[in-house]
Amino acid sequence: MKLAERLKEIRKEKNISQGKLAKGIGVDVSSISYWESGTYEPKATYVYKMAIFLNVTADYLLGLEDETGRREYTITNTINDNHGTINQTIR
Repeated sequence: MKLAERLKEIRKEKNISQGKLAKGIGVDVSSISYWESGTYEPKATYVYKMAIFLNVTADYLLGLEDETGRREYTITNTINDNHGTINQTIR
């Protein structure tokens, strides 16, 4: 789930208006609207502030973990060296 979707979902579950969230983290309400629509993405400092305000982890807000704290992503790195290609998967 993308940050835009997760942010809107969490905010609505907690019955917090865009205006209240905006005031709580020190931005204009238009910023919240842009973030929730996916038009723009917030800077890390605002992800941090939103996580604190909404009482969730930044990883949950970013969609990197589920509500239990379990990781929801896989990273695959391809490393090319003199001996060939190595694929590394991190879960």
